[in-house]
Amino acid sequence: MITYGAMTRTIQSITIIGLLIVAVGLSAQEGIQRVNNVYTVDVEDLTQYGIDTGYLVPAGLSTGILAPDFAAVDQKGQEVHLSEVYRDHQVVLVFYRGHWCSICNSQLQKLSDSLDLLEDNGVKVIAVTPESMAGVDIMSKAVNAHFSIVSDTTHTILDAYGVTFHATPEYTHRIEARAIIKPTEDLSDHQAILPVPATYLIDRGGEIIFAHFDPNYRIRATIKEILTFLN
Repeated sequence: MITYGAMTRTIQSITIIGLLIVAVGLSAQEGIQRVNNVYTVDVEDLTQYGIDTGYLVPAGLSTGILAPDFAAVDQKGQEVHLSEVYRDHQVVLVFYRGHWCSICNSQLQKLSDSLDLLEDNGVKVIAVTPESMAGVDIMSKAVNAHFSIVSDTTHTILDAYGVTFHATPEYTHRIEARAIIKPTEDLSDHQAILPVPATYLIDRGGEIIFAHFDPNYRIRATIKEILTFLN
């Protein structure tokens, strides 16, 4: 079962035109579409969430497929290898946009506050952001994170999970007005590259068993929803 955000606008299907293999996953794709259940949205509607539709826009991953593997270093300097983590634990994998995002702060704070409950149920939390480690450090301290937060400035993990998008110039400007660490410092086109703030629950076999993906960045998976899908 996949949780989708409430979107009631009249919609149109958009054809997937891109596929990139990174580890064993799908890339960001044009259109919003699922493998089992089609989740579509009018392309023009995406701009209200800061998504520049002049680039490939994200489609996310569906349940029932193997989670793309990755290895990255977290805020404690420890290497996090996803397949090693899910060998012994279920994994809540969360993508967030940056330290400047108040909704991301709230979501990670809730995960931090519920960490004992999640770990008591055999779950490890990993958060992924396109920010540099300087931004990760700000977020980690803000929410007192005792779970791993990894930096993906090359967008390799974001691409593998199909969450990557280019922010519109207008939205990029809004971000930079409040960001301590600018998301465009190393980008020649000066447009922020961000993830749809998706959440995936991965079981001990590496299968995605819960997926929350919504271009509306205000809508996030809840702790209650995650707990419902624990095996």
